[in-house]
Amino acid sequence: MMSGSSRVIFSVYKEVNDNSVTDYKKQQLKDYKDKLIKRQHDYAKFCGADYFVYENNNQITDEYNSIQFFKIEQLEILSKKYNEVLYLDLDIIPFKFVNFFKQHDLSKICCYRQDGEEWGLRRYFSITFKEWNMYKNLDSLDSQNWWVKSCSKNAMLLLDNHKEFNNMLVNTAVIGGNRESISKLKFKENLNYMLDVIKESKYDNIYPKEIHKFFIPNNEVFFSYLIEKNNVPILELNREWNFIIDDFETPDWKNIIFLHLINKHFEKYEKKFNIF
Repeated sequence: MMSGSSRVIFSVYKEVNDNSVTDYKKQQLKDYKDKLIKRQHDYAKFCGADYFVYENNNQITDEYNSIQFFKIEQLEILSKKYNEVLYLDLDIIPFKFVNFFKQHDLSKICCYRQDGEEWGLRRYFSITFKEWNMYKNLDSLDSQNWWVKSCSKNAMLLLDNHKEFNNMLVNTAVIGGNRESISKLKFKENLNYMLDVIKESKYDNIYPKEIHKFFIPNNEVFFSYLIEKNNVPILELNREWNFIIDDFETPDWKNIIFLHLINKHFEKYEKKFNIF
């Protein structure tokens, strides 16, 4: 791949055929694929960047998580061909056209981090882990819950004798960096090792079975684990660059740059803001 641009923005799309994604979300992504790609492509042109959408066929775990691993590997591949790289999930909609590359120090990996307890327990169940551990009355946890994923990351770190850990987890829907900063991640190089560690952590951890039974390979867990384990320098993005819209949010629209529609209600915002 030869290019006159030193920048690239890319995304990944693949139809998911198993049950790792709801039927509604599968259909929404399929229906809006072309519009989402065009919006991101227009944004890339605004930034003076090349733009690509890749399809993944590597099956590591379920289809959803396999796609997520692929995007991190592709981030590393593209960083060897371009000096500056920005990855966007396909459900990331550039809401305002502000140049990501000019706004951030890409000598560090640029990413948005979320508190697993806040986003996995308080937000959805209005309780803390201490309260849940007292009653153990939640039957709605699953492998994608942010509290479960933060516990999974911490269990992996404990196996590496890291005594200090936290509930923060990188949301990998928006990841930026340059050739040097991305080279420090070494995600693909460590993938097989991390698959072994997560397998071991499922049976050797400090968490109750109601949580550790959901520990599975996950790109956000692995990405966060590598950053903390190896002290990889990061620049934490402000929320406006990965503004997550779910069923609990009342957005302050004037402060949003990248709109992250995890609920996939694209038609609602298409009509309201004419963004496609």
